[in-house]
Amino acid sequence: MTSTLQYCDEYPVEPFDHVELHKDGAVFRGQITRIFPRKGEVRVRFADHANCRRDGEPVMRSAIALVQQVDLIGRDG
Repeated sequence: MTSTLQYCDEYPVEPFDHVELHKDGAVFRGQITRIFPRKGEVRVRFADHANCRRDGEPVMRSAIALVQQVDLIGRDG
């Protein structure tokens, strides 16, 4: 028996899915880089447009969040 994580709309969670992360009252768009099925969590890499580097590019951040905090936007392939 395999334990796969699923989004609220019953789609399975897969690496490199494009998602919206709801964190601290803000919404970030990013990509899943790692899945932790036992914990029910995923790691999401996203661009933080509130913090920019000297050259104007947004800082790339990653966060570990519960699957309930992310919504599927799209999938490559």
